[in-house]
Order: sequence, then C-alpha cells, then structure tokens
Amino acid sequence: MYEPPPTSTAWATSWRREPSLGFVDAGLVVELSPRDQRNCVLPFHAIAQGDGERAADLMLNNAPQHACVDAAPFREGMRNLVQQARFGPDGSFNLKALHIGHVLMQVTSLVRL
Repeated sequence: MYEPPPTSTAWATSWRREPSLGFVDAGLVVELSPRDQRNCVLPFHAIAQGDGERAADLMLNNAPQHACVDAAPFREGMRNLVQQARFGPDGSFNLKALHIGHVLMQVTSLVRL
C-alpha cells in the first residue's frame, strides 16, 4: 500500500481514515506492452503525488513525437495545472472532483506552447 510523503499531512490523515480504491478509465481499448503500460501509469502516478513537473517530463521523454518546442513552459504549466486540479477542499487528493476531460484539454494546449 502506498504511503503518502510525511509533508502531506491532510492527505495522510484522510488516507488512513478512509481507505478506498479508485480506477481511472482512460477510454483506451488496447493491449499495451509492459513498456507502454509503464509510460501510461507513471505520469498518472506523478500527478497523484502532486508532481506536475515530473509528469510533464515523463510525457515529453516517453512520447514518440510531440509538438512541444520549449519544455520549460510546459513543465511550469503542468505544475500549475496539477496543483489546481489535484486537491479537494480539505487538501487531500480528490479524484471525484477532477474533471479529466477539461484537464486533458488543458494539457494538449500546454504542449503547443
């Protein structure tokens, strides 16, 4: 079981109080190779940990091609986007309140910076 870092006390408190299981349906119906599975899961993991810059790096480094000419604005945009979208009112990770379609549209806009 994943234990959140000690600095995220609100998340750690709610994690221990209300354990739950969540699934993310990316709308994909394909069989992924182990490498592609890792490349799909790692950015989601970075986002869940609140690390938008790492998620951006993973996306750019593992994409076979992309339209991002300057990684710095993309990394900053992802950091801001993850921080805005990630937390619920009590400071905990809030997948229920996350509007993934809106977030994905913002990510595709960022990559064109």
